[in-house]
Amino acid sequence: MSSTSADIHSCRSLDDLMKRAATLWPDNVAMIDGDVVVTHRQLDEMVDRLASELVEAGLTSGMRCGIAMDHRWWNFAALLAVGRAGLAALPLNIRSTPVELQEQMARSGADALIVSAAHLARFATVSGWEYLSYVGLLDDVEAQGQAATTLGSCAVTAMDTNRAARTVEIRVDSDAPGTLWFTGGSTGNPKLVVHSRQAPVHAIVSWIERLKLTSRDRGFALNFYHISTMSNTGAMLAAGGSVVIIPEFRVPTILSLIERHKATLLITLALFPNLLVRDPSVPERYDLSSLRLVLVGGAPTDHSVMRAAFDLLPNAEWGQGWAQTELCSGGAAIYGQEFRDRIASVGKPLSCVEGLEIRDEFDRRTEAGTVGEVCIKGPSVMLRYEGAGESGDEPRNGWMHTGDLGFVDEDGYLHLAGRKRELIIRGGENLYPGEIEAVLMSHPAILECAVVGIRDTVMTEVPIAFVVRRPHHEAVTAEEIREYAEARLSRFKQPVAYEWIAELPRNSIGKIQKTALREIGTEYAR
Repeated sequence: MSSTSADIHSCRSLDDLMKRAATLWPDNVAMIDGDVVVTHRQLDEMVDRLASELVEAGLTSGMRCGIAMDHRWWNFAALLAVGRAGLAALPLNIRSTPVELQEQMARSGADALIVSAAHLARFATVSGWEYLSYVGLLDDVEAQGQAATTLGSCAVTAMDTNRAARTVEIRVDSDAPGTLWFTGGSTGNPKLVVHSRQAPVHAIVSWIERLKLTSRDRGFALNFYHISTMSNTGAMLAAGGSVVIIPEFRVPTILSLIERHKATLLITLALFPNLLVRDPSVPERYDLSSLRLVLVGGAPTDHSVMRAAFDLLPNAEWGQGWAQTELCSGGAAIYGQEFRDRIASVGKPLSCVEGLEIRDEFDRRTEAGTVGEVCIKGPSVMLRYEGAGESGDEPRNGWMHTGDLGFVDEDGYLHLAGRKRELIIRGGENLYPGEIEAVLMSHPAILECAVVGIRDTVMTEVPIAFVVRRPHHEAVTAEEIREYAEARLSRFKQPVAYEWIAELPRNSIGKIQKTALREIGTEYAR
């Protein structure tokens, strides 16, 4: 049966997709975690075990459960089990501090928590867990035996992964909250996004169709606390394929796993080609002939860097995608020769996007080629934001105003120009950081850069550029870069200062933290 046969469109939740895969391809490998190999049937059985334990603990439909675990295959099983039990899942970024995690749990209205032993110990260092009605410990046997027995006033239950599998069938409206995600917060405080149970289905099916995924494909899972990994992993598994757990984001590690497991796809951060080209000799050490596609996303990538990456992995097609947490990772994508011909574009919308419009500051649709805010309509769009101060940004009449600036060309391809909140207004002129960054990164000595606006008493705002040199280009000076920019940018678009920096600050999903850069740049304010 085709991975996108008609019956896949009858699925109403991520769990439905996984059950379908377990029925169609029970003995196919689903997940590889080190030396552990898990089939689709085994994954489904584990989900039943964990879900039945949650139900027997008294957790009911509509309740919310946080997940804070190390990057292991049972982390994804826990996410599926929470949904199968009728609850809404809140994957937590374990790189956050215990105080931040406690605040996020409280802010989300979570009633329960599934946690690994190491993170349970971290959680126990802060107070404020009185609202929890259930804490489940999910880890290997040795770690569970050494873990704390309480969190706040709630007893910790070691989840039994060896219990007899019992089928769990909980009916929940497909429009009910299914997953909750905190955004990356690259331009401010993270927002809490609420998605319906059916939203991932639309995004996942769209990715299967766009990337032509089959049961023979094998990809990777970078982490499970970001929505893109849920969608990527979900797409690979829903197509009957498999994913390999990446223990660390290092180029040699990733390439060695491609060779060892004959992976066919790598969906990764935009940081990957930057790291790849820093040492061109690394790919030569591995057999990467199985790899058919590398898709990057999350941030703009310099065109010259990307073209250099093409040459380092010549057997694979390259591409890039655009998505957001608010869109359940359903956005746009482009790859192959089409991408080589249109390297500045993030492609055309996925099938889950019912409408894509570029709108101006008065919410009017713009003409082709005119920069405005990217607005999306479709079933993968979030239900709402939750939490104090989040009202007003929800979808309006079904349209999500993404906060991303861009334009659609005459052929229907989407091009991005930065974030709306990053727009720099210099003496009444609108400056788009993405445009300036693209020019600067075309310089052969620049690996990457970020442009931010800082306060100016005369011009309101002015742009400054934070620049990372390429290896072996330490001799390049700010004056050289200034002259390069002057020849290619209008005077009002040119940065007033260039700050050399060893690396750009990024959050846990690879997005540049421009808020941190603005703080560094305050010394230029006047």
